Amino acid sequence: PPPPPPPPLAPPPPPRIKKKAARPVSFWSEARVCSVTFGATGSPPWKRAQQEGGRRLCGGHWVGVKMADRRPHDEGCAGVRRGGKGRGTSGLGWAAAAFLTLSLLAGAQAQGQCCTGTACNTPTTWDAMLSCPSSHWSTHMSQFPQQWYLINNPGATVTKQCISGPSKFKTCSSDADCGGTANTCKMPAMSASDYIKTYMSCCKHCVWSMKFPVGAPIQVTAGPVGNDANELTGISNLDCNTFAADFVALDTEAADGFLTRTEFNNFLNKVPFKQMVATKMLDSDSVFWIADLNKDKFVSAHEYLILRHFWTPTLISNAAPTQTTGTPLAEGPLGGMFFDNSTVSVWVTTANNMMVRLYIVNSWDSAGTREPRYTEEKEHKRLRDLDGSTRISMDEHYFGEFADIDGDGFLSRAEFDLSLYNPATATGNPARATKSSFEYMDLDGDGKISFIERKRIVADRNENGDIDAVEWAWADFPIEYGPFKGHVYVDGTLKPEQYRYYMAYHGCTIRGSIAYSRPLSEFPWDQGCPININVRPSVPFVSPQSTTRRDGHGIDDQHGGFALRVLGNITERLLWKPTIKYVSADADKTSLETEFGLGPPNVDTGTFELALLTEYQETPADWTCSKSLFPEDGFVLVTRSQDVEIVMYLIAGKLTGSPHFINFFCTLFFFTLVVGHIIWFVEKWSNHDIFRTFYGEGVMDGLWWAIVTQTTVGYGDKAPISGIGKSFAVLWMLFGLIMFGVFSGQVTSFIEEETALNNIASAASLGGFQVGTLTKTRPLQLQQIFAFTNYNCATMEECGDKLSKREISAIVAPRADVVAFFQKPHSSKPTGTPPAFASCGNPFKIVGGTIDPSLIPQAPPAVRVCAYTRSVYGGVYLTQGVSQTLDKMVADGSLQSILVENQEQVYIPPDEGVGDECAPPSPWDITMIVIACTLFAFYAVLITITESEAAQEMIAKWRGKPSPRQLAEESAKAAEEELAKEPTSKPKKEEEDAPKLPGLSKDHAEKMIDVSKKLGVFTAMQATDIRRMQRELKEQRYILERMLKFFGICGLIVVICLAIMVGILIAVWGDKLQIAQYQYD
Repeated sequence: PPPPPPPPLAPPPPPRIKKKAARPVSFWSEARVCSVTFGATGSPPWKRAQQEGGRRLCGGHWVGVKMADRRPHDEGCAGVRRGGKGRGTSGLGWAAAAFLTLSLLAGAQAQGQCCTGTACNTPTTWDAMLSCPSSHWSTHMSQFPQQWYLINNPGATVTKQCISGPSKFKTCSSDADCGGTANTCKMPAMSASDYIKTYMSCCKHCVWSMKFPVGAPIQVTAGPVGNDANELTGISNLDCNTFAADFVALDTEAADGFLTRTEFNNFLNKVPFKQMVATKMLDSDSVFWIADLNKDKFVSAHEYLILRHFWTPTLISNAAPTQTTGTPLAEGPLGGMFFDNSTVSVWVTTANNMMVRLYIVNSWDSAGTREPRYTEEKEHKRLRDLDGSTRISMDEHYFGEFADIDGDGFLSRAEFDLSLYNPATATGNPARATKSSFEYMDLDGDGKISFIERKRIVADRNENGDIDAVEWAWADFPIEYGPFKGHVYVDGTLKPEQYRYYMAYHGCTIRGSIAYSRPLSEFPWDQGCPININVRPSVPFVSPQSTTRRDGHGIDDQHGGFALRVLGNITERLLWKPTIKYVSADADKTSLETEFGLGPPNVDTGTFELALLTEYQETPADWTCSKSLFPEDGFVLVTRSQDVEIVMYLIAGKLTGSPHFINFFCTLFFFTLVVGHIIWFVEKWSNHDIFRTFYGEGVMDGLWWAIVTQTTVGYGDKAPISGIGKSFAVLWMLFGLIMFGVFSGQVTSFIEEETALNNIASAASLGGFQVGTLTKTRPLQLQQIFAFTNYNCATMEECGDKLSKREISAIVAPRADVVAFFQKPHSSKPTGTPPAFASCGNPFKIVGGTIDPSLIPQAPPAVRVCAYTRSVYGGVYLTQGVSQTLDKMVADGSLQSILVENQEQVYIPPDEGVGDECAPPSPWDITMIVIACTLFAFYAVLITITESEAAQEMIAKWRGKPSPRQLAEESAKAAEEELAKEPTSKPKKEEEDAPKLPGLSKDHAEKMIDVSKKLGVFTAMQATDIRRMQRELKEQRYILERMLKFFGICGLIVVICLAIMVGILIAVWGDKLQIAQYQYD
């Protein structure tokens, strides 16, 4: 039947608690004992109760036993006589504690709380855990520890085994069970540590395990000193039989089995604690708080035994922790009440020396003890340091040495009930009963309590449920597991929910450190704590592929891509075993948090989430990211692969219509007109033949002179002759040189601007250009850093389209986005063919390499691993592990090797043509050359044809006018007729003898006519020749005008035809022509 319900809890005590008077010893005249036993290899009864559900009520306590071993309630239990009022059948309260203290003093052998006769087996109640009979333990002190298992304990229930015969290794009670052979049924040999665990667990406070060697750890204990009492005076501190008497001496106020704060001060006023408190090596308040394991504001007899067991190494070694800072130990972690590495080292050496001397004095084998090796001492410290702080507190000591019975690092419900954490051990404080309960301490609700869960109770000194910065520092939370601000809530305290995050992170790291024997600086991680890495497929960084899975650590080979290759190498080095989870950029997922699902860890499963980013993205403030996994990460400058072709007629056309040219021309014309007026006004008085006096004619003469002089042409047909005019002309010449020098500079600048795109070599040369940037990089203010005109693009596709159409001059974007853009297939290309691998090469190129990161200090890397880190320092730990491993990969060259192996994917291919259709553009303007040659040939043929008489005859006949030959004949005939009509004044003989003048050529006709007019000298023949030449010139001028008109009409028709053809080509094949030139849609 279940036990009766406990009586109602007493009301909470007032602030100043007055202890009740001690009950008489006759309250229980006999101890309640149980005869439940188990073998050396069997499970303890409390654990069998969990496994099989068997329970038996014994002495007011439910004791778990095998179902088959159930006995009546009174069987195996001593009779109980009660005197006075009890506290019910629960066996709890101050009366039991008082009896325990007095029974320890009496040294009862048969009334031990966990003993039958003189055997001390595994206790089954919390108040029996430390009830070791003094006389019985004295027997053990006189024996060699390695032979404790041979001690003959009358009445003890022990397990023997057959050492030979058909029943070998089977349990037996006599030699007959083993076949009858003598001395075959014996107690199996066991080490001192196994003996204590199996048969004397309630005497754990009497021995100190050295934790080495692994198989049979050396046990330090008191022993007979013989004649060497003076030399072995310190060994008395190991005699647990004196602890109870010391406690009674301190319990003077009410002798109720509990020490108040005032009584506890008497303990601290003894040597050496008094000196330690006085020199601020120890804080008395901290010592009392730590010694009070159940936090009921009292120190019970059991808690005092634990305190003495913890302090004994200090008393024997005479060594205190090392003060590493300027702060006194009493004001530091745990108030100075801890062991550090130095005190542990002194203890193991001192204890070994004492045991060696003790063994020699008693003629025991001194080989039974030794000093530890370096690795053994290191392991000894690690096993006792449960929180990784390198300091060992009393709570760690009790949790590991006493409370954790099976040594699995956790307290089950049964272990908790047997521990001094159990609220049943308190003095009846209801509030403390709640905050010391198993449910309150089991923060993650997994049915077991870790030391970190227990540490929260110790750290919460103001008992408000939260941990502030002062409590965090006092409780000695190791800085290796992150600073306080890395775990806290927004209000600056560590609430239970945030503490759960810390527990999950601490558990995963410390278990990994133990499993792989790695310090936290190498970022160990327990494989029992899953790590999920959420990634978005993005070629070439992440690409799922089906290949053979890899066993062991790292990332399975079924996941491909450069980033996953690098991350796989990192996790393999760190001995992590993450799981890759693919996510998609869903339209409904408007933020990175929802897309990648990052958040606090799942404390129930210990699962931590990471995100692998493969493109530039601004991360939330709650995220922390690693260094870049991409060695070439950063911003790059992208331009067109083909340089801008310089076409002079296009540049001339642009220049003529440019604001620079129009402004210059208008200004120059204004000054030229003014100068023309000035020079006309100055020169018209003395040089009126050249600069005519009429305003209209004179101003035109002055304007003509100003233009010819300014341009340095200097025809010489008009020149000033006055001194003022000449002086002004000199100034105008200088002004003209300056003006046209400026104009020439502007023309040169214009040409350089048109060709400057070919000279963009780095981000520093982008000033004045229109450059495309991604909208998501707008917060970086790139246009202010590099002084260009910004054009925001929503995507890389938009920027690439604008660049191919020459609407922008370049692109400044993260390299990861650029590489992914060129690996992304486009609809205009064959399926799966990105533009980077088109047949004609890449239409774009990266110039100048990666832009110096110091120029864009606020830009984060693109390819990185991120984690949620608000109140979750575990995320910081994981990302730091990735970053530090990346540094190692850079140092040993492995990262560069992976980059070389994947260079075809992460590097943009060069612009290398394949075939005639991909050949780079020729530096020759073939179109203009062909047109010019065609026109030259056309006009050469045309001139040749028109110079022939046949052509002239045809033209004259077509026009209906006489041909040049006919006109020449008519002119000659008319001349002859004129000569026949004119009388001659000279005799025929004289006329024949006169020299004949040669005929005038066309070149001299105008000059001869002009001279003849001035001199008035004409001969008959010459007059005839002049008239004939005039007629020929008139006719040739007429023919030339007609030819020019004809050629002008022909040229206009050719230009119109070419314009129409070009317009048709642009309208019909414009897109295809653009692709042919830039290889980009």
